[in-house]
Parts: sequence; structure tokens; C-alpha cells
Amino acid sequence: MVHSSEYDKYEDKWRKPEMSTPNNPSFYSNERSCVLNPEASIFCTKTLRSRINAEFSHLQTILKTELNRHKWLCCTADVWSSRHRSFMGVTVHWIDSHLERKSAILAMKRFQGSHTSERVTEWLVNILKTYSIQDSVSSIVTDNGSNFVKAFKDYGLEEIMRPGEEEVELVGGIEFDPEAADLRLPSHIRCASHTISLVATTDLKRGLEGEKVDSTNRRNKIDFKSTMNSTFGKCSAIWNKVGRSVQVAEAIKTISGRCLVQPVATRWNSTYDAVDCLLTLKDFIDKICEAAETALKPVAWALDKLQSEKDFYFGYVAPVITKCYADLEKTVNEKTKPGFASIMQIISKTESQSASREVLSALLLPCVKFRWVPEKSREGLKTYFIQQVKDYANRHHLLTTETCSERSSWDDCFEGDNANMEANSSSASSIELECIKYLQDSSTKVASLEAYPVLKAMFMRYNSALPSSAPAERLFSYGGLILRPNRCRLSDDIFEKLLLLKLDSKKLKF
Repeated sequence: MVHSSEYDKYEDKWRKPEMSTPNNPSFYSNERSCVLNPEASIFCTKTLRSRINAEFSHLQTILKTELNRHKWLCCTADVWSSRHRSFMGVTVHWIDSHLERKSAILAMKRFQGSHTSERVTEWLVNILKTYSIQDSVSSIVTDNGSNFVKAFKDYGLEEIMRPGEEEVELVGGIEFDPEAADLRLPSHIRCASHTISLVATTDLKRGLEGEKVDSTNRRNKIDFKSTMNSTFGKCSAIWNKVGRSVQVAEAIKTISGRCLVQPVATRWNSTYDAVDCLLTLKDFIDKICEAAETALKPVAWALDKLQSEKDFYFGYVAPVITKCYADLEKTVNEKTKPGFASIMQIISKTESQSASREVLSALLLPCVKFRWVPEKSREGLKTYFIQQVKDYANRHHLLTTETCSERSSWDDCFEGDNANMEANSSSASSIELECIKYLQDSSTKVASLEAYPVLKAMFMRYNSALPSSAPAERLFSYGGLILRPNRCRLSDDIFEKLLLLKLDSKKLKF
């Protein structure tokens, strides 16, 4: 039998040393060195720091080269706080020449001081300038935080245009001169996941307490509000009991075979997951959660879809929202509680806003096209789609392969307006033919766009963005793995470099 004192001595002898230990002369004592290779050379913290700096510089060079090869980029941004420190995390996403989604981490900068819109703008602009991509980023995705919203309202482009294009760029609603201002942000996309989460929580509560309605709808709304408050009140009582009592938590795990999931305010879908977990115990709690689970399920499904990153494009936003809306409408029709319509009213207001970008990006996805559009609306949307493609081709001087190949040596003999009109008419006809062929193509793979050069160019532009800022949230999760309690003394600079080296090295494969 080994005594505790002998065990402690044995454990201390084999314990993994901290990175600061090699600076301590006692580390090289005979007792310690007997378990190490005597011929091994252990570098000090100064050498380690130099190697991290060198690897990070090499990583930045590779990333800059890669990003400068692409015309359309999208970023996600958010602010994270941990260990009494705040950081701004920025990720970048693009579609490569093989039409595959790629991503990388741009920065995890220490964000000191107040998080005002002006400072948010300044930091974002500086990060983009570091990689020389301020003219390549078409949009930045953030949550609905007031500081981000105000920053893009004051300094962001209202259109996804860039300097040199024909359309007038607007910043804060006025004509914008890029050379006359030091701060300029790309267009803003509000995180679809965060928006839907707000619709299902905050906006729903406001809707139940807000608008004046007739007596019948008011009574229905009161009934629904009473049912919802009663249901979630019972659920909260269970969650609180489990959180406070180990015996109750163990009893529930014995009954259900799993621990009870509890909602977290900062986690999207956590309420649905918690209610869904409670449903596994419905035989023991009188089915009090069935109504809540039914109402939340379409919203939770939409949130799960919109938070995807790999092989996910902005064009999925409109179909996902449409299906979520349809499922909620079905719930309203099937349930006897008309108060469910409150969710529908809120989503319909959100849907009523201009969504031309969402529609175009969806039509440019081969696996989506018109599948999500009602039959009666397809013909009108088809005409709109073809016209938008023509306008884009004219604006960017894009000609299809057929148009270019039909030019003959006699064309130089005919000059003037008539020749230009014929050329424009021929180009428009070929683009329309390309659109018709694309819409009739049965392939659902993104690679099929290689056969349609104009549509491929539009796809790269409108689908380069992501609909959610979830990648920035995932970045913070990785940051928490590095900035652990026993490493909280890491400097801001080293922390950022370690995080980027950990994540970008795998993505860029260097």
C-alpha cells in the first residue's frame, strides 16, 4: 500500500510542467532531470513566444494572399467577454473557384473601453485594412445589438456595391464619396438566427401585450397568454428545482436515463431543447409541455438550419423562413387556441420588409430555384429574375459564351447606334436563353452553375454571405478553450495568435 506522502511525491515527479517552469532553475534538478531525456534541449518562454510570432506572421501572409484572390467576401463579427476582458471576433467567408464554401478567422482583438458604435466601426475598419480586403467584403453579418445596428446605419453602405460601380453608394442615406471619409463599412446583414430567436421570445411577449384588437381577438390573446405563462411557469419550476437539488436531478436521470436540459438566455434554441427534453418525462408531469413544444418546433428547426456554415448559402434564408411560416400557419389552423396567430402576425411584419436580395440568392441556388415559391407566383417571379440577370450583366459588362462566339469579321464595318442596339439585343437574348436553360436544368448541384457564366457570377456575389453570425459565436467557444482559468494571464496578443493558429492552420492547411 502506497502512503499519501509517497503518492504525492510520485505524482509531483511526473506532473506535466507549466510553460513557465523551464525558466525556473529548480526544474533542472537531479530529481526532475532523471525522468527527462538528458540530451533534449528545452526552449524557454522567450523562444516559444518568438516561434508563435513567426508562425502567426506566416499564417497572415498566406491568408492575405488567399483573400486577395477572391472578389466577394463576407464577414461575421461579434463581441465576447471572458475573464473580465472583452474581445472582438471577426471571421471571413468566401466561395472558391470550385463553388465550395471556405472560411477563416481574421481577428480576436482585445476590445477595451465602451462598446459604442463609433468604436465598433473603427475596430472593424482597422481589421479589414489589416488584410487589405475593405473593398472585397460585400457584407458583414452581426446580431441585432444596438451598437452594431447604429454603426452600420451611420457608416455602412446601403447597397452591396463597391467603389467604381455605376450605382450611387449611400452611407447613412446620403451620397457617399469613398475618398472623403476615413471610415466606411460594407452593407449590414442582421443575423437571421438571432432575429428569429427574438421573434419567438421578446417580440412574442411584446405582441401579446401590445396592439389594440377587437374583443374576440383580445379574449383569444388573453387565453393564449394565460396558457403560455402557465405552461412556462410550470417548466421553470422544474428547471429551478433541478438546479437547486442534487437529489431531484439524480431522480430525473434515473427515470429518464438522461440529465435535464435547462434553457440558457444566450443560447439560441435552448428553450426548445429544454422543453423537448421535458417531453421525455411527460408521463410524469401530465403533458404540460406539449403545447409549448408544438409552437416552438418550427422556429427551432429554422434556427438549426440557419446556423449552418459548411455548404450553406444566403439563398437558403427565404425558403427556410417560408417553411417556418407555413408550419406555424398550419399550427394555427390545427390548434383551438387562436392566440398562436400572434407569432404569425409578428413574422409577417418581418417578412413585409424588402427582401430582393433574399429572393435573388434563393433563385440562384440550383437546389432551390422556384421550389419554395407558390405556383401562382412563379411566372411573375420568373420575369423578375430574368430582368435582374440582364441588369446585372449590363452593369458588369458580362457577355455569355454564345454572344461572344457569334461575332464575325464584318461587325467592324457597321458602326453607330443600330449596330450597338443589335449587339445589346443579341446579348439580352442570349442571357435570357441562359436563364431559361438554367431554370429547366434538373441538376441540384452547385457545380452545375459552371455551364452558366453570368449566373455563376451572380451566385458568387449574392450567395457569398452567410445568413447567421453563428461562426463568430463558435469562435468564442474555441476562445474559451484557450483562455482557461489556469491561463488567464496570457497576454491579449498571444491569446489571439494562439487562437488563429489553432483554427486557421487546419482551414488553410499550411
